[in-house]
Amino acid sequence: MQHEQQHVPKVRILAIWFGANDAALPPGPQHVPLARYQSNLVRLIRTVRSPDSPRYSPDTRIILLTPPPVDPKRWARTVEDTVEDSLQGMFQRKFEVTRQYAEAASDVGAREGVPVVDVWTDIWEAAGRDMGRLGEYLWDGLHLNEKGYAVSLHACSWQGSL
Repeated sequence: MQHEQQHVPKVRILAIWFGANDAALPPGPQHVPLARYQSNLVRLIRTVRSPDSPRYSPDTRIILLTPPPVDPKRWARTVEDTVEDSLQGMFQRKFEVTRQYAEAASDVGAREGVPVVDVWTDIWEAAGRDMGRLGEYLWDGLHLNEKGYAVSLHACSWQGSL
């Protein structure tokens, strides 16, 4: 299969940005246990880096991005407004759990020798470590808004040497 890749455009940079949905609380359908989340990240990295992989791409640079923090109050309001009452428990998030997923992504990056953009910390710092200000960066309590993406993009700028 690697010989088929000769005819495919080369991927120069692969950004892996998982975790915001994986950090949903159980029994939510998006929840991925922390250990599995980490092993999924490792598997994706090794899929590109392993010469035994059909997707081996030695020239592709990989970066990991941590999930951003979550604003649980704003997210709860979003869920209340958009999800049927009987299903609302399936979409719960906690600030500290999302922080654990961000730390796990950073740990994987360190172990695998992959640069990490710590979006969680960058957004948290931009908000002045004030839970009440996270809404300035998260349009619904979970997903970044324009200002949140601007912080993330700025955090990625140090990756220009890739």
